[in-house]
Amino acid sequence: RERDTLLREVHHRIKNNMSTIASLFSLGLNGMKDPAGAAILQDMRGRVLAMMKIYDKLYRTDDYSGVNARVYIEELVKEVADAYTSGNEVSIKSEIDDLQIDPKSIFSLGIIINELVSNSLKYAFPGGRTGHIMVSLKSIDEVTCQFIVSDDGIGHAGSQPPSAKGFGLTLVDIMVKQCDGSINAI
Repeated sequence: RERDTLLREVHHRIKNNMSTIASLFSLGLNGMKDPAGAAILQDMRGRVLAMMKIYDKLYRTDDYSGVNARVYIEELVKEVADAYTSGNEVSIKSEIDDLQIDPKSIFSLGIIINELVSNSLKYAFPGGRTGHIMVSLKSIDEVTCQFIVSDDGIGHAGSQPPSAKGFGLTLVDIMVKQCDGSINAI
C-alpha cells in the first residue's frame, strides 16, 4: 500500500511539472510575433500535453499495468483537435478496439498520435478546407496491433517530398521502433 501511494505521488508530481512546462510554452505563445516560432512552441506544448495525459491516466488508476486505449486515444485526439482547429470543418472519427496497453507502449502511441493528427490538422486542410481524419487501432492477435491515421486532405502537394522528415516524423519513427513496430506510409 505504501509503494502504491508513493507511485501515485510520483505520477502526480510528474504531471504537475509537465503542466508547468505546458503553461510556460503557452505564455511564450502569447507574446510571440514570429509565426514559425509560435508553431514550434505550439508543437512542443502539444507534445508535453500528450505525455501529461498519460501520467494523468496512470495517476487515476489502481492498475499500473495498462491503460484503456479507447478512452485514452479518444480523449487525446479531442485535445489535439481542440488545439489545432480554428475555423475549418475537419471531422475526426476513431475506431479503437477495447484494449489495455502497457504504460511504455501507450506513452509512445500518445506521442505518435499527437504528431500525426496535429500534422493532418496543420497541413492537410489549408485555407479552411473541410475534410476527415480517421484514427484506428485494431488488435490483430494477442501481441500485435495495427494503428492507422489517415486523412482526405491535400497530401504533400509538392510542398515536401514524402521522404523528407522534420522533427515530428523523426520522433514518430523513434516511437514506432520503441513499440517494436513498423511504418507503412501511403
